[in-house]
Amino acid sequence: MYRMLVAIIFFCFFANPMAEALSIYIPQYEKKEDGVYFGNAKISMIDADSFEIIGFQYAKDKKQIYYGGVAAPEIDRETFVIFPQTSNAAFLGYAKDKNYIYIFGKKIPEIDAATFELISVHQEDYWGLHLNIYSKDKNGILLNGSRIAGVDENTFNVLAEVEPTGAYTKDKYRVYCKGEALSGSEPRSFQTINLL
Repeated sequence: MYRMLVAIIFFCFFANPMAEALSIYIPQYEKKEDGVYFGNAKISMIDADSFEIIGFQYAKDKKQIYYGGVAAPEIDRETFVIFPQTSNAAFLGYAKDKNYIYIFGKKIPEIDAATFELISVHQEDYWGLHLNIYSKDKNGILLNGSRIAGVDENTFNVLAEVEPTGAYTKDKYRVYCKGEALSGSEPRSFQTINLL
């Protein structure tokens, strides 16, 4: 029993924390002699000669865009672009064409593509697997593609100086934690505190 307890403590506190992150399998595109594959699955109906990887599971051929190895005919091939990586997030998963914003391959019709822009990107963990991505369009502020209700766009501010995960934001009326208004909070006096 004692040896088992020591082993558990060692694993929890001294084992390499990267091991869990590195064990996550993320399929990739691969061009082979008999066609194009995504992971172990061959992609049917793709034109291998014009195939090109765009980035973050997006690819294209002369006909259309693909996400995760699946054709996405609703995406306008000619105007499609992915948002570039930032200094603190290698893969945002955000893309757009002339009509829509796409997040991880999913069309988000509630966002106005013409006025969309990224505000800031913040990591919640060491590996950047969990992000707080703030953006805006003509209709207001968004967190990870979901609109923050009632926020004042002109005074909106991410409180990331001390608490860099970007979980806390405020405007002149309210303080928010991950997009939810904190009841009873006072924006003028609210501060985040670094306990480390």
